[in-house]
Amino acid sequence: MPMDRSRYPADWDAISKRIRQRDGNKCKTCGVANGVYVSRDGESRSFMLEDGRVFHEDTGVQRGWARGSEYEGGPAIKIVLTVAHLDHDPSNNADENLAALCQLHHLRLDAKQHAASARENRRAKLAVGELFDDLISKSSLGTPRARRLRELGALARPLTPAERREADRLVAEEFPPVAPRRRRPKR
Repeated sequence: MPMDRSRYPADWDAISKRIRQRDGNKCKTCGVANGVYVSRDGESRSFMLEDGRVFHEDTGVQRGWARGSEYEGGPAIKIVLTVAHLDHDPSNNADENLAALCQLHHLRLDAKQHAASARENRRAKLAVGELFDDLISKSSLGTPRARRLRELGALARPLTPAERREADRLVAEEFPPVAPRRRRPKR
């Protein structure tokens, strides 16, 4: 997820560089170095460096050696270290709140936050349900169960054609269409 620069201090690039240097230019979780290419195997939770060394992806402990043909990882990816806010607050730039992480571990750290953002984005796209909640409450969509599911985000889905017709009917009752103004014919 791209970072919103407006939420970070003006000297963020210098802070980021300092933290990456402090952490030895390696991921604080798995120890993989910045800029190297690795192949990751999610099933065995490991990664292999170009020289054949295989490491555990969570601890960084070397598991052994493998030839490329023996290792069932994905394609090689370049490791790009980023600096993560451990408390997810971009305004808290205390050294103990910052850590250099590889893509995998930064994404894992932010997974819950990303899921919440995705959920909010889906709800915003389905704003029809929220905009017309008072109208929908007059129909079968307004049952206590449906309202509770909508509050919990579990009803985050497009309306079915029948639900759409019912919502359109209720909107038409509440806001009757205005007759178009007739234009005078040109002479």
